[in-house]
Amino acid sequence: MMMSRRTCPSRQVPTSRSPSPRPCNCATARSTSPTGRRSSRRSTSTCGRAGSAARPRRRSPRGAGDCSATARSRSWCCARWGSPVATVEGLRVVADAASIEIPGAQLDVRSWRMIVDVKARAALGLLAEYLPPGSVEKLMAPAGTLELAVAAEGVPEDMAGEVRLALAPNLALRLAGAGAWRGTPEADVTMTVDADLAPWTQSRLGRVRPTLELHARQMPSKRLALAGGLRCPECASLGGLSLDVDGVVDPAGKNLSLEAALDAAGIGALVDVTAVGGTLREIDWRLAVVDVTRPAGVGRQFARLPDLAGTLAGRGTCLGPELLRRRARAAPGRRCRRGGRPRAHRSGCPSGHVRGTVAVALEALRVGGQTVDRGEVRLDVEKLPPGPVAPPVPAALPPLLARVRAGALGPGTGAEIDVSLRTGQELRADLDKLKAEFAGFHAELEKPAKAVLSGTKLEVEDLALQIAGGRLAVAGVLDADGPSDIKVDLGGLALARLRPLLPKLRPAGLASANVRVHGRPEAPSLEADVRIARAGLKGKTFGDLDVAARLNGGRAEVDANLRGPLARELKLRAEVPVHVNMSLRTGSIGQAYTKVELRAQEVRLAQLQQWVKRPEIAGRLDGMVLFEANGTDGPLATPRVLTEWRAKGLTIAGAPVGDVAVSVSHRGEWLQGKVDLHRSGGRAQVDVQVPLELDPLRGHFAWHRERDHRVLVQLDDIDVADQLDAIAPGHDAGGKLTLRAEMTGPATKPELQAELRGEGLMHRRIALGSLTLLATMRDGGAAVDLSGAAARSGASRCARWPRSRSTPRACAGVARAGTR
Repeated sequence: MMMSRRTCPSRQVPTSRSPSPRPCNCATARSTSPTGRRSSRRSTSTCGRAGSAARPRRRSPRGAGDCSATARSRSWCCARWGSPVATVEGLRVVADAASIEIPGAQLDVRSWRMIVDVKARAALGLLAEYLPPGSVEKLMAPAGTLELAVAAEGVPEDMAGEVRLALAPNLALRLAGAGAWRGTPEADVTMTVDADLAPWTQSRLGRVRPTLELHARQMPSKRLALAGGLRCPECASLGGLSLDVDGVVDPAGKNLSLEAALDAAGIGALVDVTAVGGTLREIDWRLAVVDVTRPAGVGRQFARLPDLAGTLAGRGTCLGPELLRRRARAAPGRRCRRGGRPRAHRSGCPSGHVRGTVAVALEALRVGGQTVDRGEVRLDVEKLPPGPVAPPVPAALPPLLARVRAGALGPGTGAEIDVSLRTGQELRADLDKLKAEFAGFHAELEKPAKAVLSGTKLEVEDLALQIAGGRLAVAGVLDADGPSDIKVDLGGLALARLRPLLPKLRPAGLASANVRVHGRPEAPSLEADVRIARAGLKGKTFGDLDVAARLNGGRAEVDANLRGPLARELKLRAEVPVHVNMSLRTGSIGQAYTKVELRAQEVRLAQLQQWVKRPEIAGRLDGMVLFEANGTDGPLATPRVLTEWRAKGLTIAGAPVGDVAVSVSHRGEWLQGKVDLHRSGGRAQVDVQVPLELDPLRGHFAWHRERDHRVLVQLDDIDVADQLDAIAPGHDAGGKLTLRAEMTGPATKPELQAELRGEGLMHRRIALGSLTLLATMRDGGAAVDLSGAAARSGASRCARWPRSRSTPRACAGVARAGTR
């Protein structure tokens, strides 16, 4: 039986969409029959603290129930039952970090009419394990609590509800809906999300606060009409953001029709998507950028971009098999591509056929210092029927036929390309047109060419380019699992015309080359000849360069020769055992005879100044370097290294050095070196012998410090005045010096013997006469003997003393007397 509306004078049972009921103070409420006759059945009220057993309350002496005392408790509940209506006048459960409250709720179990009002709060710390690391800290800084409110009213045939979720002030979500959930479903739902992303974007973009609103309406045909959009009035750092969506979804038939419009950072885009029966029918999109400067300014907040300006527009379509079949039926003569070849189909294109087109046009585009007046890029892609794929063609790549056509025109520049690419059983590229002009650089395809990759076999046909005043031709077969024969011919290439592409190197010269690779993959052969006449870099000319390389029978030979302003002749010859196996994709240096030799004649050191800025050097250099290893007995034996260099008229930083000869040799475990310097005013020699193991091929290096070493330094008739004239002009020193110093023994315990003699020494116009100094160091001690015509005693001698002790008083007196 329904509760009478006149039973309780303080409230009424609400109808659909009526406000929430006011609390009822009646302890008993008698039911009334539809005829107005009172029922003897009493309603039951259960009120008390949460967790206590529900029990009927005794009738109040005043005839009214009172829940106020219960409401003052931390957790409490107040509920009533009057058949067929259940009423909750209040429910509250409070914990340390969360709370839930039901201010009022009512349910008629006979008609299922309901009124619900629920509120809940929770601390964000409870959600830490469900969110990415660091998210809770960013959210808790301004807020810290999560609030939820749910309200609903009506019957299943006519219901209205609302859900609110607040993470103040960062996130607010509102979901409101109305409609029928039973019988004939019909719903009208609106969702609104307001998010403040400042905790994540403040440091880079400032405050970003987008608002998303989506409206869904269920139509009698069970289709859903969608409409909504995204707005962001506080997205100035992103150049503004606006998105509008409108469409219809048919879940039963798996059909979709959707339109979207985007305006972000000066970029405008429109997208239309249509699907029928769960299969794509058509996608159509349009793009417009009035000024590229705006999106470029936004992009610079995330990456380094050059200066950009201009206008950009684009359009693309993608047609699914359903629409292609319709068009084919409308035009029976239409031919669809299959495997890259035209093929007629009576019923249209085969199942799974997809075709797409993308076109982008630009105008007055400026990138850095380059300008393109007009340009266009068009891409046509067609999905082909599946077929077998031969490795190593990527099996994940679907069979496609793609064609790229592009062109650009600017002041002094232009480019045009037309190339098709097919995937499937093989990768095939057909180059129909290629032309490029840029600041004097010109390249153009002579005739259509193609390249096919089938398994490990690459075949190139008729590739010929007119490039930089020369001609480049490539033709042949390169196979990692079979015989190869491919040729590359280059002739008349003017390297100076490549300067727009290589502005830092600024190459110069006329280049030609002939390269051929042939033979079995286990032991291929290579022949390469390269010649550059008047070669140069960065405005400096080196001369004529010739390079010849050969690989045959497991041995590689390289000969390089340079003649010109840099050197009268520079020759490099190398013989190295090299093993290459193309089928295994491996290569190694063998264990046979190896030789590398470099010879130089009249190298003009001043020409090297562009690479060696400091110190400034000048003079002429002749020499050679030889590295030789003989491995006829198995592994490579200890290699031999020999180098000899002679410099004439050498000057460093403007100071004359003279003629210098340097020779270094290494064999076995000994490194020997010699330096001989001749110049006006004397001669200097240095001889060195060091126990050193050196194997460059194996990267082995070992210095035996405990073995005997030998270093000898000799100075003969060194004219003090001539040497100081170069480094200290205006000096007043003079005389001649002769020195012989020799160090022997292990590096850990060396022995030294030195003798220095001076004749006619003068300083500050004071004649010092002759001087002789003898020094010996051995067994941890040292002895010095100093004598000279200028010494007061004529000759002085000091006995050896340990280095750890102080100089004896007698030796100190002799030293003072000898130098007075």
